[in-house]
Amino acid sequence: FPIDITFKSTNPFGWPQIVLSVYGPDFFGHDVVRGYGAVHVPFVPGRHKRTIAMFVPESTSRLQQFT
Repeated sequence: FPIDITFKSTNPFGWPQIVLSVYGPDFFGHDVVRGYGAVHVPFVPGRHKRTIAMFVPESTSRLQQFT
């Protein structure tokens, strides 16, 4: 799976954090967003275990929900 890393900030609040986007193919073979989430990175060195709550976008169209 390809991993894309981007360093970007508009202000220092809430930084650093890992933003995760999960993509997958739809019925027609196009890549669509399957879920996304974010978690803050600890400042102290060492081993850490973080859990990312994933949010799944829902379509408003019945046809898109079906496909």
